Amino acid sequence: MGIQAVLLAGDRGHSRSVKGRSKAFVNVRGKPMLVHVLETLLHTPEVTEVFVVADAIRLEKVLADFGCLELAAAASCPIHVVPQRESLLENVWNAFLRTLPPREDPDHAVLIVTSDIPLVVPEELSAFLAAAPSSGCSGAGGLPPG
Repeated sequence: MGIQAVLLAGDRGHSRSVKGRSKAFVNVRGKPMLVHVLETLLHTPEVTEVFVVADAIRLEKVLADFGCLELAAAASCPIHVVPQRESLLENVWNAFLRTLPPREDPDHAVLIVTSDIPLVVPEELSAFLAAAPSSGCSGAGGLPPG
């Protein structure tokens, strides 16, 4: 099963900063948190493309500096930069609209992930995606215990 992912790394509205910096860009083991999560998404077999919501100028520099575009090309999983809006809801909605297929698809699903979970691993996301359809609801949250 292939799925598109939205990675939220915006820093407007009610977003919390860490020591005056956007959490998404705080380094953990030499890389911004969003890079760790993006790499996980690119290594998750079910993910077919990733839409990253953030300050576009800052994000494009990080993507280049950390080789994310090359990794995406090697994984055949394109990365799309989605300029951030003023709120989390606007960011989610705008990114979701960009994922929509040309024709209406009532089963269209998107994985939405925040950038502040740098320890997430592909196996967790795969397990979550496998369990989500059987949850019996139109949306699912959290990760399965691992």
